[in-house]
Amino acid sequence: FILGCIDTFSRDTARCKINRFTAIARAQKVLENAGVNPASYVVVPTLISDVAMEEMQYLYENVKRQRTLQLCEQTQPGFIWQVRFFRFLDPTEYRVRLRGDGSEYSLDISQDNETPGATIDDAKAKSLALDYIKRTHPDYKDFRISRLAREDKKNRRDYNIDFVVPALKVGDAEYKFYLQILGDKPCNFSQAWQVPDAWKYERAKVTESAAILNNVRYYTKVACVCFLIYWVITLLRAGVMQWRLPLVVAIVLALICIGEQLNHLPSVMFNYQTEISKNTYIFNCFIDYVRSAADIFWRLFLASALALGAFRLL
Repeated sequence: FILGCIDTFSRDTARCKINRFTAIARAQKVLENAGVNPASYVVVPTLISDVAMEEMQYLYENVKRQRTLQLCEQTQPGFIWQVRFFRFLDPTEYRVRLRGDGSEYSLDISQDNETPGATIDDAKAKSLALDYIKRTHPDYKDFRISRLAREDKKNRRDYNIDFVVPALKVGDAEYKFYLQILGDKPCNFSQAWQVPDAWKYERAKVTESAAILNNVRYYTKVACVCFLIYWVITLLRAGVMQWRLPLVVAIVLALICIGEQLNHLPSVMFNYQTEISKNTYIFNCFIDYVRSAADIFWRLFLASALALGAFRLL
């Protein structure tokens, strides 16, 4: 079922109706509505898929395919535009998650404990949370607050609020969604079915047949490595190994692979961690690219040399 669910979302292009430029513009509007000026931030948009596969598997085992697909359509956002706003060496950053049609799914805020903000009471926090859910997730009708936790920081007061939706309970798994109030800003929405630990434990158990197959795979790999070593020694003793042509082939194919990796440059800053400098991050990315290219090169070189040597021997 998991593969079917992945395939359903991968082919459902109707879920993604906006491009990266529209996503950036709408994300900037979300920040402006939250009282944040996006002009001074680095912007990195990325299209991701957000489907809770383990939860979908649990649902499938309890309510079968048709009902699971209905629940998946109702609760799983599928394609998400995640637009990140950050500044170098600044712990405060924002991530705006937009549904494929461009509507707001969540405003995620990351900041340190000393960042100043508002101090509100419980009633105001509940009001802000309910207004935010009604605006960004209008499909949730029958829900109630199951937990409200207040956390006083040095310069503000935060809230963690849990909601439960009884109508979406499946088996022993309650459906909950969560929201934070940082100061007076509702943010960091998330949702999940609370899959029972007993079910997770049963799925995690290694059966006897699985253990046997794991051992078979392991010893098969060992046998393949031994055979490869024996084959290399045989080719070397026969004097049929050539290095110039495999070297050229490996260089050409490695350059092609490096060119393919350049396609990811627009999102290279997506994983930037704000505690390191820009130059350090770029240097680390460069080293990773070099290592990746070197790994591709020696694998292609070895495979080409062995293939050519085997061809000449046979």
